[in-house]
Amino acid sequence: MGEPWFFFSYASSNRDSFLKKFFQELENQVKTLTGHVGYVSWKDLRPGADWPLDLAGALQSCKVFVPIYTPAYFESDYCGREWQIIRERQDLSLKTAPAGARRPAVIIPVLWVPRRFLPSPLPAGVGDLQFDHERFGEGYVEDGLKKWLSLFKHHDRWMEFASAFADFVVTSARSADLPRLPEVPQLRTTRSYFTMSPPESPQPVPPTGGATLRKGASVGVASLATSAASVGRSAGPRYVQFVFVAGRREELKVVRESLEGYGDQGGIDWQPYFPEVPEEIGIVAQSAAADERLHYEALQLDDGILDRLREAEGDNKIVAVVVDAWTLSLSSYASLMTKLDEQNLPNCVVLAPWNLGDQETVTRRQQLEDRLKGTFARRAVQNDTNSFDDAIASHDELKGHLSRALTAARGRILNVAEVKRRAGDGPVIARPIL
Repeated sequence: MGEPWFFFSYASSNRDSFLKKFFQELENQVKTLTGHVGYVSWKDLRPGADWPLDLAGALQSCKVFVPIYTPAYFESDYCGREWQIIRERQDLSLKTAPAGARRPAVIIPVLWVPRRFLPSPLPAGVGDLQFDHERFGEGYVEDGLKKWLSLFKHHDRWMEFASAFADFVVTSARSADLPRLPEVPQLRTTRSYFTMSPPESPQPVPPTGGATLRKGASVGVASLATSAASVGRSAGPRYVQFVFVAGRREELKVVRESLEGYGDQGGIDWQPYFPEVPEEIGIVAQSAAADERLHYEALQLDDGILDRLREAEGDNKIVAVVVDAWTLSLSSYASLMTKLDEQNLPNCVVLAPWNLGDQETVTRRQQLEDRLKGTFARRAVQNDTNSFDDAIASHDELKGHLSRALTAARGRILNVAEVKRRAGDGPVIARPIL
């Protein structure tokens, strides 16, 4: 098969069964047209590790680069580094090209989510790439490709997209000549293109000590994002990060018998109301975020999750933790969630769906509830369903409770910001001497 025809670049937090399905169909279409395959890595890199040889080789030799546009993509350091290698190869081609030649048009994005949810503006040098081609079908820009894959009624539309996109990839590859770099690229020596590029519309950076608001000024969503935006990171309560606490099918077989609602990856592919509603939790959450006009991101549940959630608090992002009570029977998950509960982050809400159509859950309900409340003891005793919601008995209720919880969390973020502002405006009162 030789060198890969295209390199599939995506943010790891967006990895799910729909993304894999799209890659497989795109590769099949390209293989039919050319006899060549694509390249993708479904594995996470260990911290401090370099690119695997196959990944570095694919970046060095692929003909076309296919980035999957989501909010998380442009916040991913790894994705930015992959983009940088392709940009270096484009620049190298100009050294032997005639004067006035343009870079080879070999970066062909996929709009995975609705266009309105992408960061605005996109990083410099990215925003000028066309990614909303009309040739890919009416509604593509408004819906995003993932919606077409996830809903059966759009099956024909997404298959037509895959065919048109594959043809575009092949045509672009054959009309461009992307040279190799002199040396195989190394992760440690490559900087992210997204952070190297200056913003298209520079924003003033507040002076040391933070920006000063005039007395009586209101605190809005835009002002909450100022500090992070000034260093190129999206922030503010227009963003919601989801954590899906659901184990893999292989892990859960030691605690329960019925495993059909769980996936091989865990987390995002869990179906909390299987079989009545066989819809993955990631799709439900993304729909709820869209209804509230929030930017959606799914976080990887690993040992670094607490650090990322503290960072989210500093960035004034909403965090929604959706928990499968059965998974808390596994000590590794329960321990992480106990530590999360101890922090009692005001920007965070915890939700626990109950599948009352699952007889095994109904039989063990009391035991599961006790474990859930014991894990989230601080939130449970507050008796605030906008902070800890464990009374979600159906798929429809889940969407409604999610929307309500996201609205409440956004309100808490704004209230905390207002309290801090007022404290900053008032005089400093010395501690009384008794």
